[in-house]
Amino acid sequence: MKRNVRSGCFAVFYGFTLLAAGGQAWSAVIISYPTNISNAATTASLAPSIVAAGVVASNLEPTGLGAPLDFTGSFAFFGWEQGPVPEADPYIGFTLSTLLPVTYETLTYGLLSDANVPQGPQNWELRASTDGFNTSDILVHAFDMEGAGGAALTGLDISALGTLVGVIDFRLFGFNGSPDTFGGILGFVDEPPFTQFPLTLTGTIASVSVPAPPTPSLLGIGALILGLVLARRRPARRSTA
Repeated sequence: MKRNVRSGCFAVFYGFTLLAAGGQAWSAVIISYPTNISNAATTASLAPSIVAAGVVASNLEPTGLGAPLDFTGSFAFFGWEQGPVPEADPYIGFTLSTLLPVTYETLTYGLLSDANVPQGPQNWELRASTDGFNTSDILVHAFDMEGAGGAALTGLDISALGTLVGVIDFRLFGFNGSPDTFGGILGFVDEPPFTQFPLTLTGTIASVSVPAPPTPSLLGIGALILGLVLARRRPARRSTA
């Protein structure tokens, strides 16, 4: 009898756990593009190599840019903005569509530019569609003129985006380019001797939370489970006939 009661109590506890448990969240690589195997001269649209479950991602593509750079391990183009601020284009961008809420965390990538000549864009910005690509820039940077025209960027904090669900566009803008080279070269790179970071975005994905039934319902279900367990384990009566 004691064994039956213990088993019944365990069943009730297990039932309560299943009914009352909410959703959990997990950190993941949301999207990653393999720029180390690309060449914009032959691959003008770069497909992602990693896409998290519940996420739909577009290809990485240029808009309003000129000729591609023929350089293995890069996704770079000529024809960037020559003025002191970004315009609506040109840019390199990608789009994410999430089915569950995503808390955005970090962005990692390597950039290639001929900024140290100087010829290419001296500055670059990463913007998102959350504000119409206008004021709340995710990242604003200038190139290190002492470097080789590359910028190794890892673990950049993009948590200012917060937790979002649905469609979001990301765009890389380059500006302050030299008019002598029609804006110069800028793009992503993952090839020595420059940088070795594929374009990767990380975040925390929320799971679907199942609301718990009200307390009276839980008590009724628990009593039902306990009764079924005890009835099933009760030995059958012997016939006296």
